[in-house]
Amino acid sequence: MTKVKTLEIRGKKRAEIIDYFCGLGGTDTGEEQFCFPGWEAAVGSEGVHAVRGLRFPSVKVVFSGETALVEKAIWAFRIRFLSAGG
Repeated sequence: MTKVKTLEIRGKKRAEIIDYFCGLGGTDTGEEQFCFPGWEAAVGSEGVHAVRGLRFPSVKVVFSGETALVEKAIWAFRIRFLSAGG
């Protein structure tokens, strides 16, 4: 079964996200789309999310592929980019 899931990551630069996928050893198709066995991740362009004068980078990442592998990849991605305010 195939799954497609889009996540919007705020507060992290696009370059950090690309570095993460490069570090996983996937094949970069040259358009910030990374291919792994059974799943893919496409990194969108960096935008800005503004909250009361504060501006945060915002990047959409689209995961697609076999359901179990996509869910595992998303879980690992969320753990890596988890942050808490304080």
